[in-house]
Amino acid sequence: MIIPGIIISIGWSLAIYILLDKGVAPGEAMIRSNKATYGYKWTIFGVSFLLGLAFYVLMMIIFNIASGGFAMLLLFIIAIVYTVAALGCTAVIYRNLTAEAQPEATETAAEV
Repeated sequence: MIIPGIIISIGWSLAIYILLDKGVAPGEAMIRSNKATYGYKWTIFGVSFLLGLAFYVLMMIIFNIASGGFAMLLLFIIAIVYTVAALGCTAVIYRNLTAEAQPEATETAAEV
């Protein structure tokens, strides 16, 4: 049940943003989120996994090198940076996957 749970959570990961941005019902936001992430779930998983792995490695390095209150301060700062980076990645994913097609400019008579 772990792998299907991960797949569903990635599929529904943009639902709250669609709900707030587009103003649709929660069920419709989940459906739109699943459609938007279709075909990109491995990419989203990979980005999230690499970001989490980088955070974990950096956290372990600081935890083993520093001690006391200084280590806690550094870990707190890294946690804030990780949170901002994760939200930034989610924002870019949302922007790219939910962008509506822009109408192409038509030629005007003056250009011809």
